This record gives sequence, structure tokens and C-alpha cells, in this order.
Amino acid sequence: MPPRRAAARVLVVDDDRITRHMAQSVLEKAGFAVQAATIRSSMRLLLPDAMVIAAGLLAGCEAIVSNDARWKQRGAGLFPQFRWIYLSDYL
Repeated sequence: MPPRRAAARVLVVDDDRITRHMAQSVLEKAGFAVQAATIRSSMRLLLPDAMVIAAGLLAGCEAIVSNDARWKQRGAGLFPQFRWIYLSDYL
């Protein structure tokens, strides 16, 4: 069995649950610690939005900067662990 690569972070994002599971299994067998992104389906997000949030969670980000009006309405309510900064508030 390959050594565990705990320091390596792998983000698996796919619409299909079976594909996510298969990718996670393959990566874990290769020794990677894998965090699967399931927030898209659970929060009903568009794939690009889910990727941004998942990457922020995986990287340990403290804030998300956006100028997207949809996030201004939903961001803090869905993901209160981030500080939400909207560029339009400063223009």
C-alpha cells in the first residue's frame, strides 16, 4: 500500500455521486487524503459556485470576495464560516 499523503490536498468535484465516489476511492488507494465536495447537491448551488466554496473550505480561507449579487443575498446565510466581502459595497 502506498504511503498516506496527508499533506497533499485533493478536491474532487463532480455532479455525479458515483463518479465522485470512484475518484475518491482511486485517490485514497494511491495514498491521498481526499475531501469530496458534496455541497453542490446539498446546497443546490451551480457547479462553479460549488467549486469556489469547496476550494475555500479546503484551503482554509477566512473570507470570500465577490461582486455577484446572488451571493450577496445567499452567501452569509449558507456559509457563515466565511467573511463575505462584496466589491460593490466599496465602489
